[in-house]
Amino acid sequence: MKNIVLIGPSGAGKATLGRMVAKTLGYGYVDLDEMVEDKTGLAVLDIFGDQGEEAFRDMEARAAREVGGWSGYVVATGGGVVLREGNMAALRKNGFVIFLDRDQETIARDIVLDYRPLLTGGIGKLFSLIQERRPLYENNADAIFKNNGPWEETFEQLMRVIRGAGFAGGYAVIGDPIAHTLSPLIHGAVFTHLGVDEHYRGIHVPRGTLGEFVESLEGFGIKGFNITIPHKQEIIQYLDEVDEEARLAHSVNTVVVRDGKLHGYNTDMNGLMSSIRDNGHEFWGRVVLILGAGGVASSVALKAAREGAVHIIVLARRVAAAEEVRQRVQGVVEVEVSVGDLGGEDLPRYTALSDVIINATPLGMRGYGEDFPSFEFLKAAPKRALVYDLVYAPPLTQLLLHAQELGLGTCGGLAMLVYQAIIADELYLDRELDKKELYKVVVDQMNKNK
Repeated sequence: MKNIVLIGPSGAGKATLGRMVAKTLGYGYVDLDEMVEDKTGLAVLDIFGDQGEEAFRDMEARAAREVGGWSGYVVATGGGVVLREGNMAALRKNGFVIFLDRDQETIARDIVLDYRPLLTGGIGKLFSLIQERRPLYENNADAIFKNNGPWEETFEQLMRVIRGAGFAGGYAVIGDPIAHTLSPLIHGAVFTHLGVDEHYRGIHVPRGTLGEFVESLEGFGIKGFNITIPHKQEIIQYLDEVDEEARLAHSVNTVVVRDGKLHGYNTDMNGLMSSIRDNGHEFWGRVVLILGAGGVASSVALKAAREGAVHIIVLARRVAAAEEVRQRVQGVVEVEVSVGDLGGEDLPRYTALSDVIINATPLGMRGYGEDFPSFEFLKAAPKRALVYDLVYAPPLTQLLLHAQELGLGTCGGLAMLVYQAIIADELYLDRELDKKELYKVVVDQMNKNK
């Protein structure tokens, strides 16, 4: 995500409007002057007084270079940041620059000069600086915005400029954390291939702030958004409608905005089904072994049952958790469900019966620090079996590597991730898409981005 960089003279409203924009867009906020003060432990006024303007400009330049490497921030700058070309080169590297152009008389009416070191000469000095720096503000701006009205009215006008520049509207993914997400790459590749003139971005929505995000949706102008950890369940209370798949899973990963109403869906399990069918397998009439008993495992078990599996086996370290999954599934679909201990003799015994084996635990995930203690159980799998690992980082886990060595069919979690995103795009665009073709498009793009 590009930063939004606000430039202009003292009193132009950079801090006031910057904080309002950051809150509305879910961006971070940084003030370069405050950043210098935090790093030095000194007030800007004291730096000017004790060390001189050049020393401050050096500190400001270092702050600008650092912020230039960030993304997803609204950046409020000091009035003199434009005096050094290097500052603006750093800030423009990943930033959309807006010049807040405010009439001198309006600034003079509102500004307090006491804490502004270059304005000790009074209001005449301010007017002189504005005229002197105006060409620099204009030449370094991607957009020029007149800021002379009441704050609320001005803010709405500024948000229209920002939306027009592609920082609002379109589609997004929300979560906490969000920096790791592959969603912008996946959806961006789909939109580009289809010639859809929409953008897709990640928005950091910290835990505990989901309600604020929903309230600000009108300001975002967002047409739809995906949801990742930790908001998939909490979002339900804010929705106007929830489809059956999401209701049964008690988890929403896609929201479409239609006529001001929020419609919730869960595309994860249909993404799982698409990837399984891509590998020549089905749940219908099959024995499905699920490793793990968390929320994802429960959704997989329910999907397998609804898709016609004849026997579902759930193994977990806590057999009581597996029993909860059994009760949940059998409360919806009449199907045989067995449970057992993931760490005991149940694993190879049930593996021998299974057509589809799905790892719904984090074992083997990059950064998790733990994997299956042994892969010997795979030797019991029928040659026809498909081993599916929902983990997608790394793309080829040790579980899949050992399964391939035994000649078993394999599929990684990246396939489900991509397919569920394409199905979400079908909901966004309200049309059926060629999922196999788009899957190849996305994978090709991912390979180019490695």
